[in-house]
Amino acid sequence: MKHHLLFIFILFLFASPNLLASKASVKQCQSWQKKIDQYTKLRQQGGSASKMNKWQKARKKYKQRWYEGGCQKGKTMGSL
Repeated sequence: MKHHLLFIFILFLFASPNLLASKASVKQCQSWQKKIDQYTKLRQQGGSASKMNKWQKARKKYKQRWYEGGCQKGKTMGSL
C-alpha cells in the first residue's frame, strides 16, 4: 500500500507542471478565437480549392491550440 501511495505521489508531481502549463491566458484564448473566426469567415466566402485547404488547415491549427490551452467559450467571448 505504501508503494502505491508513493507511486501516485510521484506521478502527481510529474503530471502537475504539464497540467498547469497547458492553461492559456484569457488574452491568448481570445487571440486564437479571433483567428478561428477569421478563417471560418474566409472559408464561408469561398475561394479556390488550394486557398480553402490552406484556410482549413490554419483553422484546425488554431482550434487545436484553443482546445489544448484549456480555453472555454466564456473565456474567449466567441464561439467555434
